[in-house]
Amino acid sequence: MLIKATTRVHRLIARYPESEAILNWYRIALDPEDTKITIEELCAGYGLDEEDVLVELTALMWDEDDEDEDDED
Repeated sequence: MLIKATTRVHRLIARYPESEAILNWYRIALDPEDTKITIEELCAGYGLDEEDVLVELTALMWDEDDEDEDDED
């Protein structure tokens, strides 16, 4: 799954559950309404730099994908 600004938070967390820890690091306490919006909307609402958040989340995606490949060996 490609993580971008228009990705919905609920889809992100469903695919990468560890992403919630990254969002918590940014002091985002997710409530049910937050999970219905996009990463872009979430960042705007919390006054976060969208690029910084996307870099962190994308790194998580690459780390998890690498682990999946290691499990296949």
